[in-house]
Amino acid sequence: NRLISSEYTDKPMIVGTSEGNTQSVIYLMLTTEDSDNEYYLNYADNAEELFNEGLEYYKSMSEVTKIDSPNPYLNSAFTSQTMALDASWNDPVICHAPIAFHHSYAGWRTMYSYVTADWKERVKTNVREYIKRQSSKGRIPAFADGKDSRYNMGVVLVDELLYYWLWTGDDEFFKDEAYDFAAKYLDYQDTYLGIEGTSLYENFLDAWNTDNKWNNGGAGTVASSYTWRAYSVMAQIAERLGKTEDAQKYEEKANKIKSDMKEQLWDNDKGVYGEYRDFFGEKRLHNSPDLSSVYTPIDVGITDFEEAYQMLHFTDYAIESTDVDGYEFKCSSEWKPLFYSSSGYYQQEVLNNSLANFQTGQGEKGFSQLMSCVIPMFRLNGGPGETAHTSDSSGNNTGHIDFADTTAMFTRTVITGLYGVNMNKAYNKAVISPCFSSEWNYASFSANYLKYNYTYDGSADTFDVTTDDELDYEMNIPARMSDVESVKVNGQDIEFTLDSSVHFTVPKTNSAVIEIKYGNGEKAERQAAP
Repeated sequence: NRLISSEYTDKPMIVGTSEGNTQSVIYLMLTTEDSDNEYYLNYADNAEELFNEGLEYYKSMSEVTKIDSPNPYLNSAFTSQTMALDASWNDPVICHAPIAFHHSYAGWRTMYSYVTADWKERVKTNVREYIKRQSSKGRIPAFADGKDSRYNMGVVLVDELLYYWLWTGDDEFFKDEAYDFAAKYLDYQDTYLGIEGTSLYENFLDAWNTDNKWNNGGAGTVASSYTWRAYSVMAQIAERLGKTEDAQKYEEKANKIKSDMKEQLWDNDKGVYGEYRDFFGEKRLHNSPDLSSVYTPIDVGITDFEEAYQMLHFTDYAIESTDVDGYEFKCSSEWKPLFYSSSGYYQQEVLNNSLANFQTGQGEKGFSQLMSCVIPMFRLNGGPGETAHTSDSSGNNTGHIDFADTTAMFTRTVITGLYGVNMNKAYNKAVISPCFSSEWNYASFSANYLKYNYTYDGSADTFDVTTDDELDYEMNIPARMSDVESVKVNGQDIEFTLDSSVHFTVPKTNSAVIEIKYGNGEKAERQAAP
């Protein structure tokens, strides 16, 4: 009674009593809608049924992709963020976030993780909304309802679409709908964002962090990297669909972009692609790039291993980090002063850089940066298990719970980076390149397309892998020791190569038990040349 009669000060709360409740179960609906809203009325009549349906739905969503590891924080965060990813879906479009910005935006990084979640129909449904509203010039509008704005995120939407093709091998969707959509967009990119006299492109509001950075007409690394992959993959699709002239044209264009990037944007002294090259005046190279100009070329695959390694080394010494419970939380650039989007602390940027480290086999760095984003999820911010759009230097949320760009980068980094699962059904392959801590002796991953259980017993790594289709399994497993006695698949020896990882391919199958047996050598490590 004292609580009910009390008055709030700085922390108001709702307090009430229940009368006539004989089952000791109370179903509450908190809503801002009017009491005559149809959902409110339906809940009033069918509360128990709808409540249980809701529990079943969220349980099923939480298990779309599943992981298990010795790290309980990571396990819990992955489950929470899988549900948050679902909350960004508002049929027929992928939204910018489940709460703030809950409206469609072309591009950003969310659709990549709809691919890794195996939400194929959602991906295609979302893309179709933009196909309907693509302009005659090829521009993809910023919003799925056809409204436009300053953003040029069509280049990212096309990249996500091509990522979908590589992951699924869905030739039919491209043959019937998506090929012409992507081709028209590349015409737009060439006409309006191509840099005269080069095969390069201007970064113009084509990434999350471009709200407050500009290239002023100069050739940029991010736009050129995305467009390189677009032409490269479109050449492969054109070949698959029998469009041989397009295939040759696109391949030649991709080769020119790659050559011009290396000639005009690569800083050989620093070992890094510059942010952009000035179009006017002295045409100098801005050779202190932010994280996005490092991880994007690595992510799309335009760098070789040596280039990628050099670029990440640049981020190690040139871009500051803070400490989050012993893990590395990186600033997005070395630019001063700190200013929204161009320089600051953003989980999505740290996660994408973490992924780049995993992609180059630098598991310890990748895991440290991943965990620097996990730990703040369990502090008293908006709620346990939520990610942030903007953060302070400790990783704490300073704005926008479960921003979809961050949520998507978290789930994708865990699946494709830490667990190393990258489907390539376009070429009948599943690539498995995990980057687990050497202290882990078990882990598992489960999705519709692939499952594996991993164990280490002190002398051998064992992977039990199954897939929904018969595929080649391309395995790249970090070597615990420099002495590998054997690699067996279903009890039979198989050939392998060894550097800091054990590399081998399991011929087409839909299941395999793989054992990597170690001798007594020293721990295998990659060493830099003197």
